[in-house]
Amino acid sequence: MRMLRFTLGLTRKNRIRNETVRDMLATRKLGEKLRDRRLRWFGHMKRREQNYVDRRMSQMAPPGKGRKCRPKRRFMNKIREDKMQVCAAAEDTHDRKKWKKLTCCGDP
Repeated sequence: MRMLRFTLGLTRKNRIRNETVRDMLATRKLGEKLRDRRLRWFGHMKRREQNYVDRRMSQMAPPGKGRKCRPKRRFMNKIREDKMQVCAAAEDTHDRKKWKKLTCCGDP
């Protein structure tokens, strides 16, 4: 946000909301951009052959018994949440045009 405000010549003292600054520059929230990048990588990984290292690693389960406390956040758990947000299925990854349309917005 600091960089965006600097681009417009604004400071926090101007008391302009972050949403207004993003609208002026036509940019999205960082979380949305990260979600798009994660889903792009997931689609790339799913289109690779079965013996590709990253694909095998994503399907692996950690050995042993889990801890008693809350389970750790894993990459595939976050991907599952991201797919639910954009209403996409894992089978959609094989159709590149459809996957790109679901996961990418034209915003920089």
